[in-house]
Amino acid sequence: MQYQQYEPQHIYDTDQHHIPYNETTEPAMDKLAPTLSTNYYLREASFQRPLHGLSKVLSAIVRKINQLLGFAFTMLLLLLLARFLLTLFGLTSSMIVHWIYTASDILLIPFDNFLPKLPYQGLMVDGSVLVAMVAYIVGVMMVRRFLRALVVWV
Repeated sequence: MQYQQYEPQHIYDTDQHHIPYNETTEPAMDKLAPTLSTNYYLREASFQRPLHGLSKVLSAIVRKINQLLGFAFTMLLLLLLARFLLTLFGLTSSMIVHWIYTASDILLIPFDNFLPKLPYQGLMVDGSVLVAMVAYIVGVMMVRRFLRALVVWV
């Protein structure tokens, strides 16, 4: 890392002549702790430079995985929400409805018949889809927090 050399500040006297400002701000501290030249600052060791670059690359990869996981999670929730609404209103005759049921069957295998479909004022409430949505929300939030902590750690 290279540091810049700071130029001294300049002030003007009453006749507008240019005078460099060279006094210390606290005269008592000058004897206790003299200012260091920029040559005395610690530099990054030569073997640490590639590791620093590698950590930047790995954190970028983990952030991108976190973004893709968020996108996939959003699509998963939309699919499950669509299935819940289609089941709620009893729509089963369209090709799109059939495709949504087929695509979401894989996601609902662990929660199949966890809760029965309950009739409510002429609507069918599928509790297993709601439980699946809550379980996926909790699971994905845990994984995303872990990835976020991993980026902070790296």
